[in-house]
Parts: sequence; C-alpha cells; structure tokens
Amino acid sequence: MPYILAQFAVAILWKTIFNQNGLVNAILEKLNLESLQIMWFGTPWIAKTIMILVAIWQYSSFPMIFFLAGMQNIDEEIYEAAEIDGATKFQRVIKITMPLLKNVLSIIVIMQLILSFKVFTYVYVMTTEGRPAGQTHVLGTLLYRYAFQFTQFGYSSVLSLIMLAMALIFAFVYLRISGYGEILKKK
Repeated sequence: MPYILAQFAVAILWKTIFNQNGLVNAILEKLNLESLQIMWFGTPWIAKTIMILVAIWQYSSFPMIFFLAGMQNIDEEIYEAAEIDGATKFQRVIKITMPLLKNVLSIIVIMQLILSFKVFTYVYVMTTEGRPAGQTHVLGTLLYRYAFQFTQFGYSSVLSLIMLAMALIFAFVYLRISGYGEILKKK
C-alpha cells in the first residue's frame, strides 16, 4: 500500500507524525518520557534518518515482490537435497538462496539507486526546503534552489547534467546486469 501513495502525501503524513506537536511527541508525553521529546527535524542527522526510514517504508514493498518472485523460482528439490545432505537452514540460505537470488539482488540495488533520485519531495516537504541549515539537501533540491530561488540557471543546469549522467550510468549497469540490453539487441 505505501508504494502506491504519492510522495507528497507520504511526506505530509510523516512530517505531521514527527512534528513538534505530532504523534511521536504525544506518545512520549503519555508514557511520561517528556525528556525524549525533541524537534525531530531540528537536528540534521535525525532529519536525514527520518527521511531515509520514510523512503524505506514507502519503497520496500517493490523489492519484496522481486525477492518473492525470485524465491518462488528456486526449485524445492535443491533445498530437499541440501537438507538430506545435512545443511542447516542458515547454510541453505547462504549457499543456495543467496547465490540464486544474486541477479535479482543486483537488479533491485540498481533500481533502488535510480529511484533514490526521487527524494526531492521528502526533503522539500518534510524539512522545509533542506533545513536545518541546508544540511538535508540532495541534488534535486539543490537544483531547484539554484534554478528558482537564486536564478543561477547555469549552475542548476550543471547539477541536472550530473543527475542525468548518474541516472544513465545506473541505468546502463541495470541493463547489463538484468540482461535486458541483450534482449533489445536481438529485436
């Protein structure tokens, strides 16, 4: 469910939860833990951690579907043979599951790296444009800031080219790992 929600709605939801008068501080107050109440977006490392956790919460379901599909394609007879040979569950995971899911894992890593460019909304909404002290900025928010707040279009163009180059590199690696590039060549 979180995957299909709009990033803006997710950012507003979590900003409200971690707000000074939000749900987290209210729960801490009810538990008589007022000393733990803080401005969650007032400290750069806490704000970054919250945004990372929110992104993981929203986008973890997509890789899980890939892992599930990959695991369903592993023949049960391989596990049965390993069990007969005396392999423990841990050994079966390490020696069978992980090597057979290597391609799935590499595709997921590359896709998540490409999707990591989509964190603009979290930074812009949850930390009010990269605050505190601009410590939560990412390339997307810097690009926006230099283009539309400082009207330095040359600098923002360079940032956009850097983002494009990085995305193209990740996409190229993704095509190589997934084998999809070979399929396109055959057509």
